[in-house]
Amino acid sequence: MSEMYTDEDIDDLVRINIELTKENNKMLKAMRRSHRWSVFFKFVWLVVLVGAPVVVYYLYLQPYVEEAQALYFEVQQNLEQMRQVQENFQASVGDATSRFGDLLRRE
Repeated sequence: MSEMYTDEDIDDLVRINIELTKENNKMLKAMRRSHRWSVFFKFVWLVVLVGAPVVVYYLYLQPYVEEAQALYFEVQQNLEQMRQVQENFQASVGDATSRFGDLLRRE
């Protein structure tokens, strides 16, 4: 059985279809807008996550890090000087021992 639609029925169906299409279009625009805001706030969140540690480092930690580095280099220099003093001392003791041995042999 085929149903016959009258012109009024077709007009009503077209009107309902147009209303549903308009409503659907509004929802799609709202979804797009929501997605754009979501992408924007995710980007902002990423910038905060990456940028906050950098800012904290430069504002608060950098002076302490530089001070620790300076102290480390100073300790390295002092250790190197101590090695040189030890080498010089060993050389001096070696020279003194050989001279003392030479003096003892002469006598």
